[in-house]
Amino acid sequence: MSGTQAPSGFREMRLVLLQHGGLASLTGKTGLAMLRHRAGPIVAVIDPDHAGQSLQRVTGIERDVPVVADLSAALPYEPEVAVVGLAPSGGRLPDPVRNDALAALRAGLHLASGLHTRLADDPELADACWRDRWIWDLRREPEGLNVGQARAAALPCRRFLALSWRQPSAPGSPRALWAQGRPEF
Repeated sequence: MSGTQAPSGFREMRLVLLQHGGLASLTGKTGLAMLRHRAGPIVAVIDPDHAGQSLQRVTGIERDVPVVADLSAALPYEPEVAVVGLAPSGGRLPDPVRNDALAALRAGLHLASGLHTRLADDPELADACWRDRWIWDLRREPEGLNVGQARAAALPCRRFLALSWRQPSAPGSPRALWAQGRPEF
């Protein structure tokens, strides 16, 4: 499944966040936002770099969620959905996160991702997904749209960066969902 419409019951589902080093870096912005703002249950965070440490001590977020090393350590907390909490450069799934995503699907969890890479299109992940479970790719980008490669940084000339603020209020964005009274996260 893809798109911004949350699967039925998602708001109440028990999540495990796949952070993998993102608790203390900007690459973890998706999971950190969920830890700050999601009203529903987050039962564990997977971040091998900070396993066993206090979430509040690492992030400053006052939420009592255990930080564990891998999916096997998260399963006793009975998650229903594994959420990719990273936004890595290039939008592609790093191998350690992919390994836990695959393990989550094999264990019968749903999988949600906002990466540029569509996880439902990955044959190995799709095959691991149980028949009554889903892989939710939140992004629906136009065909042929490529993720930025930061090539302008190598140019010898001065550069001017222009940003558009239209996207944060696009239909289905967190801002638009909130305005509709639908804070899925």
